[in-house]
This record gives sequence, C-alpha cells and structure tokens, in this order.
Amino acid sequence: MKIQVQKIVAWMPVLTALVIPVHPRFTVISLLLWVVGVLVLEVAWKVAISQQTRVAQEPLMDSSRWFGMWSILTFVLLACTLIWTESVEDGLLQLETKFSMLLIPLLFWHYQKRLGRIEKEKIVAAFLIGIGVFMCWRFMHALFSLEENAWRYDGLAGPFHPTYLGMYLVIVAVLNPLNEHWQKVHLFLSGLFVGLLASKAAWIIGCVIWSIEIIRLVRINKQFAWPYGVAIVLLLSGGWAGDQGRWQEFQQYVFSKDTSIESIHSGNEPLVVTKLQNEGPSENIGSSGGRVQAWNASWKVLTNHPLGVGIGDSQDVLNSFYEADGAHYARKKSMNSHSVWLQMGISSGWLGIVFLILWWGGTLRLAWIERNWHLIAWSMIWLLNGVLESLLELQQGVVPFIFITLVLCSGYLNRKEKGLLG
Repeated sequence: MKIQVQKIVAWMPVLTALVIPVHPRFTVISLLLWVVGVLVLEVAWKVAISQQTRVAQEPLMDSSRWFGMWSILTFVLLACTLIWTESVEDGLLQLETKFSMLLIPLLFWHYQKRLGRIEKEKIVAAFLIGIGVFMCWRFMHALFSLEENAWRYDGLAGPFHPTYLGMYLVIVAVLNPLNEHWQKVHLFLSGLFVGLLASKAAWIIGCVIWSIEIIRLVRINKQFAWPYGVAIVLLLSGGWAGDQGRWQEFQQYVFSKDTSIESIHSGNEPLVVTKLQNEGPSENIGSSGGRVQAWNASWKVLTNHPLGVGIGDSQDVLNSFYEADGAHYARKKSMNSHSVWLQMGISSGWLGIVFLILWWGGTLRLAWIERNWHLIAWSMIWLLNGVLESLLELQQGVVPFIFITLVLCSGYLNRKEKGLLG
C-alpha cells in the first residue's frame, strides 16, 4: 500500500499542473487530493518504518528555500493583520484565498524530502496540455456560440481573468520544448490567444519576454528561435483583431496633453476618456483612467495608514476614498488596488511592501546567481504584471504563481539547461 500511495503522491504535481489552466476551481480538488495523499503516505511510512525504502533526496535550490520561506512569512504577516482589521470575517475569507502561500511550499518541500527529484519535464508537459485543452475549449465555444464578444477579452478568457491567463500563456510559451510539431502549433495558438485576450499588459510583456527568448535562442540553438517570431506576429495580429479601442484608450489617456473629454469606441459601447481633473457625477472614463483612480486612492490609504488597515478592511477603505475623491468609475466597479505592491501596502502597510521586495527581489537575485533563465523570465513577468494588477487577490492568481515558481526553482529543463544566459 505504501508504494502505491507513494506513486499516487508522486503524480500530484503533474495533476495540479494539468488542471491549473483548465478551470480555477479544479486546483482546490487537486491540492486537496495532494494533501490527503501526503497524510496517508506519512501514516504508511510510520507503520512500515522498518521496511522504509530510502530515496535520494533532491537538494533544495537556494531560490526554492528563499521563495518558499518568504511565501510562508508573507502569509503569516497577512494573518497578523487580523489583529487590527474590523471585518474579521472578510479577512478570514481573504486568508482562505491566500492559503496556498503557506500550503504549496510545504507540499513541495515534503515531495523533495520524501520522493526525491521533482519531475519537472512531466509537470511542464501537463501544463502545456492543460492550456491546450483550455484554448481548444474557448475557441470551440466562440465558434458555436455565435457571439462576437466570445472571441476576445473576458468572453474568450471564460472563468479566468484575462491578465492572469495571459501570464500563464507567456511563461508556458517560454517553457515549451518545441521538439514536436504539436508543440510549435501550441506556441502559435498561444500567441494568437494572448492577442485576442486584449490585455494590454499581456501584449507588452509577451512581446518583451518572447523577443528576449528569440535573442537568447539565436545564440544557443537557432532552430528554436523562429517559432517565437511567428508567435509574436500572431500576437500582434490577434491584438489588432481583438483590440476594439482598448489600446487607443490607453494611448489617449497616457499621451493626451489636454483635459478634454474624447469619445472612442470599445466593443459595442461608447467609451469616454477624460483626465482625472474633470471629475464629477457624469464622469465616465476608461479602464486606464480607472486604474489610475485606484492607484491614487490606494496611495492615499497607504500614506494615511502606514501600518495598513488589515486584510479584511482593504476594499471598504478603498471604496470610502473613491467616494471622497469623486472617483466614480473606480467606486462603481469597486476596483481593487490594481497593483500587488499597493495591495500589500493597504493591508499590511510599508512592512508588507518590504516583505514583497524581499520575497520576489531575493528570488530574482538567486535565479540570476543560479543561471536559471526560466525563473528569471517568470519573475520578470510577475513583477511587471504586479505593477498593474493585484496578483495576490484571487485564488486563480495565488495558486498558479506559487506553484509555477516552485516548479521553476527545481532545476532546469533539458533543452535549456546549458548556456541559459548566453
């Protein structure tokens, strides 16, 4: 029985990688099965201690120790903010969403202690298959639903936030071995899918990371470089088809020198873009302006509450600042901070921001020392997206981010094992 349970537990990371990109709720099931498997395995080890089969333990990379330790410490810090939060019930719900920051590092460390080397190639293959299944599902849904919106943005992303899904697609493209024809097709579909998602952050970061990958692979193995060029072209083509005013709205908001209200079209509804100085009851700005409203209000919360307002009160306090500032767009949508840095700052103050810097900054530093290009690329993706999104707000963000990072901390894939940084 012990051997059978051990084999089942050994496949749990692969199962988790398979279901992560299919549906956010599936990860709850896979992690629950993993935990149950670990408990049963530990009981089996104790019962059959005299017949215990020793395995060669895989030494933890420094990046794995650092990332896992600071993930746990950050979760503990957020839990401590319950002491001064007023909405304890909301705080507990938030901690439930973030519980994977504690759980997944413990599961990975247990795996490496009891079962040895993590099968990174199998995990990446499962992640590729999972995303491939998801893309086929969403394309088929768009084809048969006959709804125009099903081909772009949240209509295409389905149960996922478009920006989060874009992050999965960008990193899985970098991890793609490209040894088989279907893997190249997978990369091309990923490029098109990122474009159609109409996430401005995914467009920019995807082009940057894949361009770096092209430059890197030209120096290592040119046969793997050209598919990324095709993927970028497909991304731009998909972005042109799925944009429907989102990029124009971003440009107008960022580069417009006057404060006049300019109307453009996004989808089937007129989108009005205005500077924040023109605030008033009739204000109707686009997502870029709304994001700036969220940043302004979050900064005010942080400066007024340097210790944070607690994990349970963050949204309520933000909403009160939206109302005080006349930020009607952000208040109507009850927008979160739209920045992981400000998100941590609101809940746990400047100490939370310091924790975040140590957590991810230290991971990036160790990735560079270990010459682990995949971890460097993923850290860059996370840090850049973290400026624009509250990446620790949703379970579909927390679980994949912790899981993917710890996988990438576990050695390297065969194809890119040498000459990672040229």
